[in-house]
Amino acid sequence: MLATAANIGAGTGDKQAPADGVITGFGQIKGRYVACAAYDFTVLAGAMRVDVFVPSVPLYDSARMRIRQAPLEGRPAWFLSPEDLVVCKMLFFRTKDVLDVERLVAFAGASFDRAYVGRWLVDLVGADDERVARWARVLIDVDSIGR
Repeated sequence: MLATAANIGAGTGDKQAPADGVITGFGQIKGRYVACAAYDFTVLAGAMRVDVFVPSVPLYDSARMRIRQAPLEGRPAWFLSPEDLVVCKMLFFRTKDVLDVERLVAFAGASFDRAYVGRWLVDLVGADDERVARWARVLIDVDSIGR
C-alpha cells in the first residue's frame, strides 16, 4: 500500500513524503511464522536505513542477547553481533550478502564464532539447504586466503 505521510516529524516543515517509508513482510521459515519491518528513512531523513526484526523466531531472542553498543554520530547505538549479522545475510543469500559474509569473517578472524553461525543455519533452513553448503565453502575460502 502506498500512502502519503501526514505528519512526518520535527524539523521537516511542510514537506510531504510520497510514502510512509515502512515495508513489512510475513512468511514462514521451516514452518515457523516470521515477521520483519524495514523503515526507509531515505524518504526525508538522509541515507540511514534501519532493519527491525520482530522476535518471532528463537534466533531473534539469541541475537537480542548478543547485541553490542557502539557510538554512531556521537550517540550510543545498538548493533547485531557479527555472527548474527552473518546468519541474517546467509538467510537473505543474495550475492552481495555472501560477499559481505566473506569479508566480515576474514576481518573478524579467530574471534568470530563460526560454530554459532553453522548451528543457526542448520536449525533455520536444514542441513541439506544450499546456504549451509555455501557457508562451509565461505569458511574454506577465508581460511585459504589466510595461509
